[in-house]
Amino acid sequence: MLTSPPNFQKPPPGTPVFVTMPVRDLPRAQRFYYTVFGWRYLAHPSDPERVIYFTPGSIMGSLVLVKDSSNTTQSIATLKEDIERGVTRTGPCEYVLVEDVEETVKKIMEAGGMMERERFVVGDHTEMAFYRDTEGNVGGVLKWLMP
Repeated sequence: MLTSPPNFQKPPPGTPVFVTMPVRDLPRAQRFYYTVFGWRYLAHPSDPERVIYFTPGSIMGSLVLVKDSSNTTQSIATLKEDIERGVTRTGPCEYVLVEDVEETVKKIMEAGGMMERERFVVGDHTEMAFYRDTEGNVGGVLKWLMP
């Protein structure tokens, strides 16, 4: 899953460009996001417990290994064990543009994720769904319905 850096094109001001996501199992999280979205990874230049992910021409970010909530200043998302006990915490929520929400939901489930909110439509412009990845992070997938 390690690849060469993307060809970077500077986006306009106000565009989300990077998201850091806490994870409990780095290889598992990499597999999940590679399987669902085709994300590619680079080793972080100075931190072996972090990888940089990217989709060429799009937002970049990092997956960072978090052993417990005391070793990081990052927001920690809810873990599956916490979900089962009804305990929730906040963490990052990244929205990923997709071509087909229903097909992506199938991939999420097959890759070990779980749905937070099934597919729905906002107005006449956006189709979306919310999921939890294998690390307990909440994410959104969306498709713009207008050209």
